Amino acid sequence: LQRPWIIADTLRFYIKQVFWPPPLILDYGRTPSWVLSQIPTLEMMIFALSSLLIGFFMWKWPGQRIRILALLSLFFLPLLPVCGVIPFLMQNYSSVTNHYLYFSLFSLSLALVIFANRINSMGLVFAFFIIISSMTYDHFQTKIWSSNKAIFEYNLEKNPKSFMSENHLGILSANSGDLRKAIVHFS
Repeated sequence: LQRPWIIADTLRFYIKQVFWPPPLILDYGRTPSWVLSQIPTLEMMIFALSSLLIGFFMWKWPGQRIRILALLSLFFLPLLPVCGVIPFLMQNYSSVTNHYLYFSLFSLSLALVIFANRINSMGLVFAFFIIISSMTYDHFQTKIWSSNKAIFEYNLEKNPKSFMSENHLGILSANSGDLRKAIVHFS
C-alpha cells in the first residue's frame, strides 16, 4: 500500500517541475521513506484536486478527450519506469531527478506543437513570455553549475540532508589537500 503514495508523489513532483522548476538540484532527497513520512500533505491534496480537474475537463469537453488523453499519455508513459512502481537504485538518494523528465517534456512539447493548430496572438505572447523566462532562469542557473564544487554546495544548500553532496564535497576537499574540510564533509 506504500507504492501508490510514492507514485503519486513522483508524478505530482514532475507536474510541478513543468510549471515551476526552481530549484533545480541533483538530489531532492525525496526517498520513499521521506515521502511516506509526509503523507498527506497539501501538495498531495492539490495533486488529487488537479486529477479531478482533468477528469472534469474530459467530461465537459467530450470532443477533446482524445487530445487530452494523448497529451497525458505522452507525458506520463515515459515516467512509468521511474515513478516508483518498482524500487530502483536512485531511490536511495531521491525518487525524482530532473533528467527523468526530459523525454516527457520533449513528448509534451511535440504534442503541443502538433495540437496547436488554433494558436492566436495571445498564445504567441504567452509562448514568448515562457521562452524569455526560461532563458533568464537558465542564464542564472549556469552560474550554479559552473563547477563540481559549486553544484554540490548549491545542492547541499537546498537539501541539507544530501549525503551525496557531502560525499562529493569531501572527495573534492581531499583531492585539493584540505583534509580538515574533507573530514567535516565525511562526518
